[in-house]
Amino acid sequence: MSTAILRRFPEGISRTGCDRPPRLRFFPAAAHHSARDPGVTQSPLIHIIDDDDAVRDSLGALLGACGLESVSYPSPLGFLAAPTWGRPGCVVTDVQMPEMTGLELLDRLAERKIALPVIVMTGRAGRDMAAQAVRRGAAAFLDKPFSPHQLLAAVRGAIGG
Repeated sequence: MSTAILRRFPEGISRTGCDRPPRLRFFPAAAHHSARDPGVTQSPLIHIIDDDDAVRDSLGALLGACGLESVSYPSPLGFLAAPTWGRPGCVVTDVQMPEMTGLELLDRLAERKIALPVIVMTGRAGRDMAAQAVRRGAAAFLDKPFSPHQLLAAVRGAIGG
């Protein structure tokens, strides 16, 4: 692992650290299979949605260092327009964004019947916001700043691994 990643994640995420079991409990996701070949299981794709470039880059680097594939979007509208949300995985989204909030994204996903687990993260959390996110279907809620281990536990819980 490069020293640049270690500097970005001061808690020292290592390959061993990535393999720690999650401390949080989640309902496991059902096995996902390819629509083209029902016998072939696809690896999960983690969708990162945040209007902050640095956050997207850092989360992508963390997930990549742990062997998880990710793609990032600067807005929820970009994510909704992308063809990749049909693949198994989960969404990691910020709440406060200019075009649409993360909570509104939860509503849009439900309207479109897109069944990807959503992890909501925010720096302006309150009990009311966390409760709203859960009522709207969020799989997990993270207050910023959160540790790399908390994010990985939430992602692994959301993708069933």
